Amino acid sequence: MQIIHEITSSDSVKLISMDNLVADMSSDFSEGWKNSIIKFGRTDSLCEDDKQILISFGYALGVTDLSGQTDNCRLHINMLKKQLVSAEEALKSKSRIITTISICCAFVVLIIMS
Repeated sequence: MQIIHEITSSDSVKLISMDNLVADMSSDFSEGWKNSIIKFGRTDSLCEDDKQILISFGYALGVTDLSGQTDNCRLHINMLKKQLVSAEEALKSKSRIITTISICCAFVVLIIMS
């Protein structure tokens, strides 16, 4: 634990989530995991659904045998893959809208300049 504490308190390396886990050693792992996700989530680009999946993963971690753990990992990986596909589709949709608006604005400027 001392090594983790020294690494997370170092100026050169800042591991936000581990820092929170080390500082909150009085709670169980799943609560420390949740607190880390929440603390880290203030400075990242994860949406609420992504955070809930990660929190769910932390609560299920270490609760079952090895087979259950691998199933838990697969389940959460698949959930995150679905989130990724959804985010990519939203990005494509938004980029199409921006492109369309840009072209319309260019036409308006051309008409005004004529």
